[in-house]
Amino acid sequence: MDTQHMGDGPNLVRGGPPRGSGASVKRRILGLAALLCLFADLVGCIQPTLRTIPATPQIRALEQEMFERVNETRRLNKLPLFVYDESLADIARSHSLDMRDHDFFAHESPSTGTIDDRLRISRYDFVTARENLAYDVDIPDAHKHLMGSPGHRENLLSQDVTHIGVGVVEQTRAGYQDAIFVTEVFSAPYTPMTASQADDAITDLFHARRSDLRLGKLVRDPILDEVLDDLIGDVGGDIGDATLQRLGTTMMKRLQDARFQTSGLDLIAQQFTTTERFVQPDDLNDANTQSFGLATRARTDHGTKIVLVLIAFSMR
Repeated sequence: MDTQHMGDGPNLVRGGPPRGSGASVKRRILGLAALLCLFADLVGCIQPTLRTIPATPQIRALEQEMFERVNETRRLNKLPLFVYDESLADIARSHSLDMRDHDFFAHESPSTGTIDDRLRISRYDFVTARENLAYDVDIPDAHKHLMGSPGHRENLLSQDVTHIGVGVVEQTRAGYQDAIFVTEVFSAPYTPMTASQADDAITDLFHARRSDLRLGKLVRDPILDEVLDDLIGDVGGDIGDATLQRLGTTMMKRLQDARFQTSGLDLIAQQFTTTERFVQPDDLNDANTQSFGLATRARTDHGTKIVLVLIAFSMR
């Protein structure tokens, strides 16, 4: 996790965080929502919900102004423009409301967790998520102060996210200067892969890798496929060494019964959201690797749709 916090500005807004104060975050980890599911087998997984409010025309105008300033900044830096995402705006506005009503200013909420948690609670599928927070008197100052902070600037000019939502909530109290809470949520959304799509993509990756290395094309072995198809149904959430050892023992017995001929076998398990996160096995670099089997299964892990893959390589 990469987190930076902007220092206090010279001018203070009474009754709230320092003017121009902000926080930025880029996350890819599980947080509160995952922890709340640890006892799912006993009591079921009960996740918090996001409290939302409809945006008034005035609020929408402020959010649109911030969006336009962000994209103008990206245009000046010769970067692709962000796509506005109303779902992200709802999530962002909910966090701004949470901060105002519960008197805190931070990425992690006592009730909804981190930005990752809030996206998962909202069933928003993503590859990467970033978040900026600001508390200021108006949109021009908020954007100026965010751009003046390295962490916030990195998020605003990042190229690993494509969508943005802005959530603004006003704070008006007698005797205090009016201010706004601004949350910017950036994401790289994704469409979950099916097991069949993952199978095709990984097979193509294998053949392309072998071709790049000028090694012989790997043969897809139907016996290995059949055994792995049976085994993958027995894999739970844990794909650690103990699980692989158990699966490997079962696989070897099945292959011996089938009189499968090989000088060596390697069993690998991975799970990922997109094939960009698939780690190509070292077996692909070995000239002695002659065939492989592959089984895939789509599943959901703490609200995130992932693909589980079992791969077996057979050696000459």
